[in-house]
Amino acid sequence: MKKSIFSFGAIGLVVLLTSFMAPPPVIISDEFEMPIDDIFINPCTGEEIAITGVQYFRMHGVITNNRVNFFMNSTANFTGVGNLGNNYTATHFQNLHGNGSLVNGQYSSVSPGQTNFITQGSTSNFKQRFKVKFIINANGTVLMDVFDFSSICN
Repeated sequence: MKKSIFSFGAIGLVVLLTSFMAPPPVIISDEFEMPIDDIFINPCTGEEIAITGVQYFRMHGVITNNRVNFFMNSTANFTGVGNLGNNYTATHFQNLHGNGSLVNGQYSSVSPGQTNFITQGSTSNFKQRFKVKFIINANGTVLMDVFDFSSICN
């Protein structure tokens, strides 16, 4: 009888102590790729460029204590031909960092990136830079939705 009371007491103590422990973090990692077929405009010349290529994504996230924190990296290599006959190669990179609450919906993310376009001919090379910032408060109100975009001729 004493053994069973001790066993039930020990089990009860373990259950009580572990009920106050936070659950272990949930880790999410994934990699995927997406084919790209798009049109860009060379801001230096007005040339329309039809590009194709593959964009690669790598993401990693952790969920702990009702919060999610994640990071995504994107890279790509494109080739294209402009309507003026110029051949282009392009490289793209972008990083995204997001953080949010699973309780009240509050969320923020920042995502800077750049695409570099290089031509083999005498036409100007150019780059496109962008930065996206997005914030939602706990009431669901969008506080900031900024898309900064610039093109730079080389």
